[in-house]
Amino acid sequence: MKKNTFISCLANKWTGIYVQGADVKKPATRCLHSMFTYNGEHYIACGYSDNNECLSDIWRMDITNSSQIFTQIHAPNSNDAFQGSYGSTTLILNNKLYVIMGATPDNNVSEGCLYSYDFTANEKTWIKEYDANENFQSRIYFAVATISNLNRIYVFGGVKPDIDSIDKERSNLIEGDQIFGYFSYSSENETWNFQTIPLGENGPSARYGHSMIAMDNTLYLFGGTDDEIMFNTIWKYDVNKNNWQEIDTEQSEIPEGRYLHTMLPHLNKEFWILGGSSGGATRGVCGKTFNDIWKFDTVENKWTKKGEAPISFCATGSVLQEGEDMKIYIWGGSKDGSEYLPQDIIYEYTHCRK
Repeated sequence: MKKNTFISCLANKWTGIYVQGADVKKPATRCLHSMFTYNGEHYIACGYSDNNECLSDIWRMDITNSSQIFTQIHAPNSNDAFQGSYGSTTLILNNKLYVIMGATPDNNVSEGCLYSYDFTANEKTWIKEYDANENFQSRIYFAVATISNLNRIYVFGGVKPDIDSIDKERSNLIEGDQIFGYFSYSSENETWNFQTIPLGENGPSARYGHSMIAMDNTLYLFGGTDDEIMFNTIWKYDVNKNNWQEIDTEQSEIPEGRYLHTMLPHLNKEFWILGGSSGGATRGVCGKTFNDIWKFDTVENKWTKKGEAPISFCATGSVLQEGEDMKIYIWGGSKDGSEYLPQDIIYEYTHCRK
């Protein structure tokens, strides 16, 4: 393992962590995948490979071990209920990795299900836990966030998968009552259910490629597009009050509108926006990509630009590691022209305390 420092200053620095050796096992090149932290360790899962294959593998990433940075903990199995999809969303809740919705590249038809991978099970495999029905419409390129104390998975927006093509007009957006709602688990009958929530007159409009995170009992939503507008507004939803509010920072310098970006919460008082795209010829494709980094303070309602990454990227995977010096790790994804980023480098951003 070799580290190269790209940018260094009093407040932050970028470092490239290179995987050395041709015989070192590493995940396939991909985009639209997920990275997450479970029990203090970082993982990579699923995604869409550069040979048009939907993936269902899971890898552990250890940046402290030069001889074994990547360890595959689940390989695709023909008996698994989940065989991979694109445009899906993943999250961690109660020792399980969940994958929601998505579509397959051969027919563009949504899988329409919720799958789980239990890290604590004796026999670890993907299990189907929910089939799409009239209560929840199939979709791709949507956003989710969890309110753990309520055991709810909130869902916002997305676009309908189409059997012919996903390059449709805005009428293909998820609209109406289906835009917003949540999955909740019933321990009594051991099933998941989806409950829609009306947006009201002042809620966010339909979109896809956006991001959403949770802090305590508040959801924050940023970005996305409706094929006409690239949004750069912030919305917050108070779970207790059941209302949406657009945050007006009254600042002149704010991030450009984008989709397929990274959004990461930190310390329950701020979130970070990195990368993303201003759009492409087709949905879910990265056109012009960004390399800027922004922090939003949810207490002061203030944006602060924190510099630029050494590369531009979108549809990438990322995790944030809290600590004395906060770190963000980025792996995979694509850059301008949808060129895939290499599999043998992890980008590490350190935000040092002043």
